[in-house]
Amino acid sequence: MAANYTALSGAEIVKKVRGRNIRSIVLCVLGCLASVGILIFAGIEIRNNEIGYALMAFIVGLIFLLGCIFSISKPLKTLQNVEESRIFRKFGTPDELASRISEGSMQPFFQTSQTLVTDSFIMKHGDFESFKPFEDIVLIYKKEHSTNGIKDSVFLVAYDRFGDSVDYPFKLGKKHAGEMDAVANLIAQHAPECRFGYTQDNLRYVKEHAQQI
Repeated sequence: MAANYTALSGAEIVKKVRGRNIRSIVLCVLGCLASVGILIFAGIEIRNNEIGYALMAFIVGLIFLLGCIFSISKPLKTLQNVEESRIFRKFGTPDELASRISEGSMQPFFQTSQTLVTDSFIMKHGDFESFKPFEDIVLIYKKEHSTNGIKDSVFLVAYDRFGDSVDYPFKLGKKHAGEMDAVANLIAQHAPECRFGYTQDNLRYVKEHAQQI
């Protein structure tokens, strides 16, 4: 069931942002520990002359470790001062975001248990850092995910004018086929600079025009 934001406060948004970033750090630390375990295992196997399998494990462990180290930097930076984190520097103070989310959610244009779309913004439920006002969106496109050749999820990817992207989940199936198109058309009405479609030219456009905060 979709969340109720009618009594949302700026303090609650700050608390949620802090909690979400703490969880991200914990996951990254666990990933680092698992990566170190893989590297140790690979080292032992190399000493036992199991070079081929061990070398592959070493490469996987090293890539995973570097990925976890890179991923931990963003939540650590956010936790240094949550109220001055990127989402608030882009779109307003916690209280301003709370007011806008609360007002917009009273009469949503479209929503599922995961995604909220109002007449002026899109957001993943429970993830306030995914908030994007339509007027700041510069690129959207559809992304599908498949497992063993079977499509199991579909997303609307949206980039804002600061170069940040979010994957917004939508429902699969013919019954819901027109929902993403309706949302894309709504965004187009409010975002005159928005481009559509996953192309290298569009991605380059986002990168070249990304605004600094």
